[in-house]
Amino acid sequence: MAEAEKAPDWYDRSGMVAVFVCVVASIASNGAFGRGIGDVSCKYTQRFSPSNEAFGIWLPIYLLTLAPMLLAFQSNAPALSNLSYAFAWLSASLWTPAFTTQTRQGLTWAAVFLALTATFALAAVFSSRLWNGVKENPLQAATASAYAGLAGWTTVAAALNVGIAYQANDDLPDVCKRDNQGTYTIFGAIDPAYQTPVPLILACVVSLASTLLPDPALPIPLVWAIFWVHPSYMNYAAFAISIGAVVVSGVRVAYQ
Repeated sequence: MAEAEKAPDWYDRSGMVAVFVCVVASIASNGAFGRGIGDVSCKYTQRFSPSNEAFGIWLPIYLLTLAPMLLAFQSNAPALSNLSYAFAWLSASLWTPAFTTQTRQGLTWAAVFLALTATFALAAVFSSRLWNGVKENPLQAATASAYAGLAGWTTVAAALNVGIAYQANDDLPDVCKRDNQGTYTIFGAIDPAYQTPVPLILACVVSLASTLLPDPALPIPLVWAIFWVHPSYMNYAAFAISIGAVVVSGVRVAYQ
């Protein structure tokens, strides 16, 4: 039987170039419009909004973009997966100016753009399944983590943005009181005012996907986000389920 024809180099490189261009677009967008993000988030705080420290996860997410750009050939990442990852970053670049308009229409479009970011990033995760070959090629773990990091975190962020858009279209924003925006984690005193099923629903869906793939990196952003939310019994359950998914997925990768 004839050997399958290998995709041309330009096709493989197109994914790498697209990631670079779209990540730069996202960085430029944040530089131009990002100063207003904190103000909007403060005015539309949700019951499951994480403490400000949680958003430091963007640093490793940006650093991990180097993997799809520099290791595309070595990690056997499909060009289509890299293109999906690139479109995720392009959608993220559109989110920032929409979110910082502080208008109902802008916040609604921001929710759409962030949902698209999560969808494209998840498409990269599902189309590549790089953890399945990580024992033979450990470099795949870096690219797989890049896809999963963006997918997992923007899934959480999209849920937050949907809540913000709903509040903006249904209500006036809260008064932002920065002096009251202290650090909090899941291990504080339980306050019934912060009881919401959203983190638990996200944990169940993301953990199921992580376990079936398997992809131990996918629930890690969710674990990080839930650590920085106000404590509640539902959040405790979400935290435990997400950590369990990381462990189970990791075991599946190790013994597959």
